[in-house]
Amino acid sequence: MIASRTLVIKFGGKTLRNSECFLLNAQKVAKITASDSVVVVVSAMGDETSRLISLAHEVTEGKPTPRDTVRVAAFGEMTSATLFAASLEALGCPARAVLPTDEAWPVLASEEGESALSIEKVNEDRRITLHNKESRKRINDHIRPMLEKGITPVVCGFLARDPMGKLITLGRGGSDTTAFFLGKILAADEVIIVTDTEGVLVADPNSIESPGKITVISTDQLDTMARGGALVLHPHSLEHKTPDMRARVVHFKADELTDGGTLIEGFLRATLRSTPFPLALISVVGEEAIEDAGLLSHLAASLSEADISFHGLAVTHGYMGIFVPEEKCELAYHKIHDQLQAEAIFKSMSLRKQVARITISSPKFQDQPGILSHIAKLLAENEINVVDLITLQGDVAVYVEWNDREDTTRLLRRLAVSARLDEVIAGR
Repeated sequence: MIASRTLVIKFGGKTLRNSECFLLNAQKVAKITASDSVVVVVSAMGDETSRLISLAHEVTEGKPTPRDTVRVAAFGEMTSATLFAASLEALGCPARAVLPTDEAWPVLASEEGESALSIEKVNEDRRITLHNKESRKRINDHIRPMLEKGITPVVCGFLARDPMGKLITLGRGGSDTTAFFLGKILAADEVIIVTDTEGVLVADPNSIESPGKITVISTDQLDTMARGGALVLHPHSLEHKTPDMRARVVHFKADELTDGGTLIEGFLRATLRSTPFPLALISVVGEEAIEDAGLLSHLAASLSEADISFHGLAVTHGYMGIFVPEEKCELAYHKIHDQLQAEAIFKSMSLRKQVARITISSPKFQDQPGILSHIAKLLAENEINVVDLITLQGDVAVYVEWNDREDTTRLLRRLAVSARLDEVIAGR
């Protein structure tokens, strides 16, 4: 039998909370393997990871070493992988648990720094660099041959090995990253994230009763939700979704794991865009109270009444910079002046025209803390004066003189290529 597709199916901890769940999920996977090759990725059972890390804290009186928490927590995933593979075997489906102690272990990575795992934090962020080349070799040497022989590998999520063989983790919630990373290297047709909800919901079911399900969502939208704290996927997992890879989030009790739930469309791309018209910068100098939230809301309301949009806001100690369309900057200048006249903190205002905003966005920027210095250095070396830099998560907005906008766009595109971003699309 030649498998028609290659699937990576990841089971979250709540879908593996007891033996009945293991058996139910194994039965569904066994059914799928009749026509498709499957790699299973498993999390620890239920709240087992938190229990194990808590135990490590208890026996060390709150002072476990980072290595202790990783080693202890790893037993959760290793137990799940062993049990799931055993369940598949009992159903007549050839399977093998792939543990980080095995020669076949496929996820190699490096960690910057070292810290103990959090007891409670979900989707924990750790500075991890996954090694594509080395991992690909392990996968080609061990995982692919298993699939070719009709064996279903059951891989521990969350865990990795560094080049020296040291056990590390991808952070709490990192099993999602394991699934998409394996899917990328295997060129999987689909990655299926199996959860205890009907799919991606419009709100947190712990806060909103019976929130609706989203049938289709873009990768960018889901990435924004994850980075904003939604417990759907680990924020770093979608970085490994490729253009040709289908992905979905589905309930473990669904009749078919390969259908229904929420379909995830597209892939994460770096974007490069600029405003098609010149902006103006209105600078306000005052005292510390200029950062008062009430003052900002009053200014925003005043500009909104005049149909003047914000295109950037920078606030520091005693300074506020407001970017508005140049065509309405005179009106905005007077509106802000009139609003501030009654404020004792107000000292002076200035107006600078012919400003361009170029925004480069990529979720990878959050793992590159030196990106701002790279941008500033690159533009300075090319004699481009930076009016301002504003950042928000993976977005970096660069404000330069209007005449420098094309050169700035070219340089930022070059930066994106050197940073090995997947794709840069020029916007407006």
